[in-house]
Amino acid sequence: MSIGLDRITKVFANGRVAVRDVALEIADGELLVLVGPSGCGKSTVLRLVAGLEAPTSGRILIDGRDMTGVPPHARDLAMVFQSYALYPHKTVAENLAFGLRMRAVDRAVIDERVRAVAAALRIEQVLDQKPSQLSGGQRQRVALGRAIVREPRAFLLDEPLSNLDPQLRFDTRAELGHLHRRLRATMIHVTHDQEEAMTLGDRIAVMRDGSVEQVAAPLEVYERPANRFVAAFVGSPSMNLLDVTVVPGAGGRPMVKGPGLSIEAPSMDLEARSTLVLGVRPRDIAIVAPGRGDALARIDLVEPLGHEVVVRARLDEGRGPGITIVVGDGQGRAPAEAVGLQFRRDRFHLFDAGSGARIM
Repeated sequence: MSIGLDRITKVFANGRVAVRDVALEIADGELLVLVGPSGCGKSTVLRLVAGLEAPTSGRILIDGRDMTGVPPHARDLAMVFQSYALYPHKTVAENLAFGLRMRAVDRAVIDERVRAVAAALRIEQVLDQKPSQLSGGQRQRVALGRAIVREPRAFLLDEPLSNLDPQLRFDTRAELGHLHRRLRATMIHVTHDQEEAMTLGDRIAVMRDGSVEQVAAPLEVYERPANRFVAAFVGSPSMNLLDVTVVPGAGGRPMVKGPGLSIEAPSMDLEARSTLVLGVRPRDIAIVAPGRGDALARIDLVEPLGHEVVVRARLDEGRGPGITIVVGDGQGRAPAEAVGLQFRRDRFHLFDAGSGARIM
């Protein structure tokens, strides 16, 4: 099943614009992740696709057909909610079977599907229990199973992992990936967790304030963010963003300069302008001896994280803006130490200070 959003806008009765002119194409069998901060409109997009909300303008297309006015039950979509939405008085088996019974599916077929899905999700041992007797991870699997057992053509997942503890979230995320590869059903997955988005999605759509900022494969979004917002949102620790100016250098080659920072511009095409924003990821900075590299800094804090060390420093020998560096174990330095910083020439970005758009 392919799903299309044709310039969808949703304005609520109080005047709040939740979704603004969103155009998306989700291919048959694709897993698209909508990611962004809380309140950016991603869950509203999911509810619009499901038919639980009506758009103010624009169309919802399913397999090329306009389904904007079609009720939810006629769209052949299954939605999994953050809150699980299980019937507390029914057993796991009854929760799994409920949708099929409402469709008057033969009892033998229901039993077969329920047991097959329970085995696939490793919940067959709790089929006779009530939701209150289950762990959070088991409840989430039951919610997923209730959607799978219907054999819909597409799944809409609204932050299904957000209530789980970190280890269980990691395990369930892996199960979701396996499930998608096995079913090859179309999935739209909503999350505010950019790590979840990067590891699950065939493509990710980054949203802010009701609009889609960038849609691309996860690695493309990470390596070539469309603008300053995407650059800062995707990646952990987040990208360093520094105010800089472009000035003429020796031989006419432009230089990028900031507090304690001087680096040869990667292109002769850059013209001197008031202010740009330099973006560089923490893992694309090396710590070198003072007086070498592209910048001078003084270390504030060193955070060992096993195989990596997060170093937080301030440019201009402690007088300038903060910067985060991630280096390998054993490469960190001591707090208050003066160091040089070397930026990878093929891995830094320049953004327009006004619009935030990537320049290079």
